[in-house]
Amino acid sequence: MGELHNLKRWLSMLRRTAEADPAANDVLTYQGNNQVEWSENLVVGGSLGIGAAPGSASEILSLTSTTAGFVLPRMTTVERNAIVAPVNGMMVYDTTVGAIYGYEGGAWVNI
Repeated sequence: MGELHNLKRWLSMLRRTAEADPAANDVLTYQGNNQVEWSENLVVGGSLGIGAAPGSASEILSLTSTTAGFVLPRMTTVERNAIVAPVNGMMVYDTTVGAIYGYEGGAWVNI
């Protein structure tokens, strides 16, 4: 309940900021019903923990759950091949063939 309360406080603060400063909507838009839309890149320094605080200073992202899993971005083969300038290490789930693909050495590889 504490995490939900903190999220509601943060969203409330975000909504008030966006209403007071319309320029704040350039990146964040409060959609109501505790939903925020990100319309640009978001840069956060340090570590991000979802479900729990990061366990180590060397972590960039820590996901913790006993009831849910991480889902890669899902797209068709056509959409995957249309990604402009993919970087080595990029991963997606290809819904056309039902497989995880990683980008390495200039090509998509079925993992």
